[in-house]
Amino acid sequence: MMPSGVLTPEELLSQARRFDVDLAREPYLLPLMKQIVTIPKPPNRQHDDDESASERYFIDQIKVIRHRQQQQQGNHTAWMSFEETPPHESGHTTQQSTTYYYNFISGARQDMHPLVPVLGDNEWANSDDDPMTRAADPQEFEHAATLHKQTSMRK
Repeated sequence: MMPSGVLTPEELLSQARRFDVDLAREPYLLPLMKQIVTIPKPPNRQHDDDESASERYFIDQIKVIRHRQQQQQGNHTAWMSFEETPPHESGHTTQQSTTYYYNFISGARQDMHPLVPVLGDNEWANSDDDPMTRAADPQEFEHAATLHKQTSMRK
């Protein structure tokens, strides 16, 4: 689990180094590194056994994802959004966090959205689960238009 409670690029980079992952060369491993950092640890674990078992699991996952990447050669985003809470100011009881974006290939940090896909932005929208957010299939559109014409011609 994250020591500070807020995920930072440095924590992801540190965890990646621990698993011999270079996020600048392998940004497709960002989701797995985020999972490693953010997954809660069991409170009463036997340190050595549980730690090595989970480490072996993630090492195996890295191998699987690398192999899949070699087969697909797809473009993956290297941008990820992070939350940052400014230092506590006297007199303010609520602290607002701000969002910033970090690119693991270039090491760039910026406050404005990079206008490219960002890891974690609407991950659910990439699935076909929600027909309102998935990309429209042209054949599906043609089929719907044909059905509409057929039903409107009957009247």
